[in-house]
Amino acid sequence: MNGEELKMYHDGDETLAVAEEESTKVQGEEKKYVAALINNAMELQQNPIRYYQKYDKNLPNEFDVTEKDKEYVLTFYGDKDKKEKIVAGDDKAYYKITNQGSDTAVDLDQIKGKDFSLVVTIDKETKQIKKVVKNQSYSVKVDGKTENSKSKQTYTYTYNQLDNVTKQKVEAKAAAASTDSSTETPNKEKQAAYAKEAEQYVDALIQATVYQNTDQFVAKHPNQQDKKQVKEKGEFQKSSFVEFFETNFKGALSSLSSNITDEQLNEVSSAFLKALSSTKYKIKDAAYSDEDDAYVVQVEI
Repeated sequence: MNGEELKMYHDGDETLAVAEEESTKVQGEEKKYVAALINNAMELQQNPIRYYQKYDKNLPNEFDVTEKDKEYVLTFYGDKDKKEKIVAGDDKAYYKITNQGSDTAVDLDQIKGKDFSLVVTIDKETKQIKKVVKNQSYSVKVDGKTENSKSKQTYTYTYNQLDNVTKQKVEAKAAAASTDSSTETPNKEKQAAYAKEAEQYVDALIQATVYQNTDQFVAKHPNQQDKKQVKEKGEFQKSSFVEFFETNFKGALSSLSSNITDEQLNEVSSAFLKALSSTKYKIKDAAYSDEDDAYVVQVEI
C-alpha cells in the first residue's frame, strides 16, 4: 500500500479496514476471505508449532532446544524436503484464501516451497511464548509467469499488557457510496440458508471442543466439499479448547492455593473436562437478528 499502515478490526460482528484516517467496512464476499486471513494469522500466532504440524506431523520432535538464563530457544532442524513441504502447504492454504478476492489467481499446483526456518522462544517461568521468528521462501506461478517470494516475520508476545482497542468509525461517504447488492440484508430465503449453516457450524464446534470428537465435527460441519481441511480445523479446535481450558482452570485454582501441585491440577482439570463432555445439549433455534446484524444460534443445555 505504498508504505501506508493498514489496520484491521475484526470482532466477529464486523470487519473494518483502516488506512491512515479513512475507515472502510469490509462486507460481502470480501469479508469472508479477509476474516479467513485474520483467523489463519490468529491460529499461527496462538501456537506456531501446532500450526505447522498440519504439514509435518512429526514437527514437534524436530527442534533443537537451547537453554538460556530465563528462556528456552527452540530451533526447527527439519531436512530440506520437510522444509519445502511445510512452505508449500502453508502458502497453498494462504493463496486458496486470497484467490477468492483476486482477479489474478495463483496456480496452487505450481507453488514450490524452497526454504523454511522457525525459532520459538519460551519463557522458563511462565512456559509462555515470548517470541517467534520465521523465514520462508517459495515460488508461485501467476498468469504463466514464475514469481519468487521471500519473507521474514517476527512476532513478539506480551501478556496482560494490552491497551483497550478502539474500533474506528466507518466513513459515512464510504458506506453511502456502496450500492453492491452483497452489502444488503439477505432476503428471507438466504437468511434461512445462512441460519442453517450457522446452526450446523455451532453444532460441529461443540462436538470438537466439549466432546473432543473431530469425526462428528466433520459430519456436522456445513462445508462438506473439503473434508480434509475441515478435519484439520476440527483437530485445531479440539486441542485449542483443551489447552485454553486447562490454562485458565489451573490459573484459577493456583490463585486459591499455592500448595496445589501440577499433578493435582491435571487430575482436577481432566475430571472436570470429562464431566463437561457428559452433558447433553440441543440446538433450539438459529435466525438472523436485524438488531445485531448477525446470525444468533440458541443452545439449550
